[in-house]
Amino acid sequence: MRTLEVTQRKMERRMLRLTILNRWSAERMRALTKLNDWTNEATKKKLQYAGIIRGMDDNEWVKLTTTWIPYDHVERRRHPCTRWRDEISRKIGRNWWSMTDEQFDKAMIRHSNMN
Repeated sequence: MRTLEVTQRKMERRMLRLTILNRWSAERMRALTKLNDWTNEATKKKLQYAGIIRGMDDNEWVKLTTTWIPYDHVERRRHPCTRWRDEISRKIGRNWWSMTDEQFDKAMIRHSNMN
């Protein structure tokens, strides 16, 4: 997500014909370009999709592949790659797929108020 933020700021500077030496804040550039923050939009879309997946039957392949944990695969020793479900777990809780509708809605509202 960090590279996405940097890329967006760089593109906005190009649109406004600014250089990094002008030292404009991202908020000031966003006010002129009227663009939404890409990282917030991406997170919002992921959480909406998590709500859709949560409501699916347990035997649908989309839910199976999203919530699947590869137990039989052994990787070399290093920091594990961040998965799609890891970001959702950080935002709204580790057991997001087994929450009730009320709990999930409260978690979504809590997250949307943080941004």
